[in-house]
Amino acid sequence: MNGDRKNNKNVLMLLFFSFLTLYVSTFLLIYNLLHVKMNNNIISNLIAVIFVFVQIIWYLIILNHVTTMSRLAFFKNLEPIYVKYEDLPSFSIIIPIYEEPKLVLEELVEGIMNLIYPKEKFEVIVVDDSNVKTLIDYNYGIFRKLREMGIWLKYDWRIGRKGFRGGAVKEGIQLASKEYIVTLDADHAPLPYMLLELASIVKNPKYDYDVIIFPQFFKNWNKNSITIASYIGYRFDYAFSRKGKAVTNSAFCVGTNWVARRKKIIEAGIYYEQSIVEDMATSMILWHPNGLKIGFYDRELAYGMVPETLNAFKKQQYRWARGAFELLPDYFKVFRKLTNIQKFDYLSQIIWYFIGLTVILSNIFPISTALGFMFIDIKDIFVVVFYTLFQVFLYPVPLYLVGEPLGRVFKGESIGIIVSGIYAKALIDTILRKKAVFVVTPKGREETSLIRILKEVKVPLILFSINILAIILALRNITWENTVTIFWALYNISWLSSALWSLTKDILKGKI
Repeated sequence: MNGDRKNNKNVLMLLFFSFLTLYVSTFLLIYNLLHVKMNNNIISNLIAVIFVFVQIIWYLIILNHVTTMSRLAFFKNLEPIYVKYEDLPSFSIIIPIYEEPKLVLEELVEGIMNLIYPKEKFEVIVVDDSNVKTLIDYNYGIFRKLREMGIWLKYDWRIGRKGFRGGAVKEGIQLASKEYIVTLDADHAPLPYMLLELASIVKNPKYDYDVIIFPQFFKNWNKNSITIASYIGYRFDYAFSRKGKAVTNSAFCVGTNWVARRKKIIEAGIYYEQSIVEDMATSMILWHPNGLKIGFYDRELAYGMVPETLNAFKKQQYRWARGAFELLPDYFKVFRKLTNIQKFDYLSQIIWYFIGLTVILSNIFPISTALGFMFIDIKDIFVVVFYTLFQVFLYPVPLYLVGEPLGRVFKGESIGIIVSGIYAKALIDTILRKKAVFVVTPKGREETSLIRILKEVKVPLILFSINILAIILALRNITWENTVTIFWALYNISWLSSALWSLTKDILKGKI
């Protein structure tokens, strides 16, 4: 009874905050659009158009956010059942690797060795894309411990890295012989009960999912500001977005941490290998159009590693953004084969990466008004300030509800501003058709320097300087418009300075 009351309370809270967020954002959009000023000044009119563009993109992001939150209200976690020994299913664990650190592979092998599951009912398939023969021999030596324990191991060295990670996973699936496929990244060491838990879910007759995602958790999430930012991003993804979208079978399957019926994914085209975001591409181009059902099991079954350096974080985010933008033509090719909600969610996923461009553009507005290019009527600025701040605090509500502290959430979001330039670069590179290269996210610490870090944060430093200049210009002539400009610039600076200060503290303490 208490559990039902708690669930009902959560449903009502999520629906309430969904409606409230939608109301606040819709009001803010309409209010801002109605107060845009068009005049005879070409530059002012251009900035007005940019302002409208930013408002529309942000509203589309919010629209996806609130629809996901409303679906999250109806999410019910999958229920495990007891499975007799003789009925336990068989698994092929596929692990693509590419020149991984020794410690990462050793921890992975130790995790597999500690799996509580009959050894005759699972196999491990390692697809090694490393380029150097001596490294292959070394890696095989680490995995050979599994054979010594009686665990069946298939070790495949691919020459040429065709299809990169997607090609490796596809080849692993083709080598698999068991009933179910489980994929793990090299840095995601399984917990001892992983296969038992998955067996108790896939054998539950209540469910007919073809693919089941389980969330990524990380052992190094609290190491520095970069790991916290990455962690918050993953929490948004798994505790909120992917879980909510699973209700309508529109969550795409990430490259790691999933289990699937081997027969079903082979029938659906196995795995897509012609994209640098092979996981999203596989779900959008092959699995969902062919009717596969993708579910979500909210349970900790493996622990991995988030990027620990700014360089690694930016490489990861660039690949995701670039890959998403490049999938837009493919989206329209499979459009008719997707359900309406899948169409909406996949397009929203691509649009989300426009957030980098909107962040950069938003930081030019104060300097524009400081220079006299007025593009919006700011007489009723208190209304805009109230609704803007209200929206800022409403957006992370799903993370508050799962216990994430307010300070950690905003720290993670502010650090996210650091990669705004990377998202914009990914968009520009896509438009210019610059060749995209699959880059593996570096793991662990890297050799770095102050000069290199300054280069990596040049975009937020430039934006910070622009807003400081806007304040200086506005202070020369204190009018109501310039007073608003000063506070607008201070708002931008508060986000930028929070990110830059967090990074500076980590650098001084030797954490980055």
